[in-house]
Amino acid sequence: MMHNSATSVLVTTAFSPIARASASDQDSSAIDTNGFQELLIVADVGVVSTNVAIKVRDSADNSTYADLTGAAFTTFTAAGVQYARIKLGSYTGTAALTDKCERYIKIRYTSTGGSTSNFGVYVVGLNYAQAAAFTANTLVFNLD
Repeated sequence: MMHNSATSVLVTTAFSPIARASASDQDSSAIDTNGFQELLIVADVGVVSTNVAIKVRDSADNSTYADLTGAAFTTFTAAGVQYARIKLGSYTGTAALTDKCERYIKIRYTSTGGSTSNFGVYVVGLNYAQAAAFTANTLVFNLD
């Protein structure tokens, strides 16, 4: 995980990009989003021999987690990239971003119907108050 307080950007890997066997309800480690106003979560699926479902789960207390319904990804049945932009609970900015979540998040994946799939999930946190010139539109990802 990289957190740069000078630019107020958090970059972390929820799931490293490796081959994963079919499994149900596998959760990432908890990610503390304290100090950030928006998250960009990127799911990059390469070779697919299973159906891969990705969910974002949130918690106010880092104990009880629930699915964040507005941040659901479409189940991957083929290679591709999807992303979700999520506002954190205290952020009242961009009206177009309707999903709000609590302080802690986990990413959950479930893969079914085959042997293995290759994928990774990445989380970027942004704090606009500290980095006024930095917006989600300036992020460039190369997920090759």
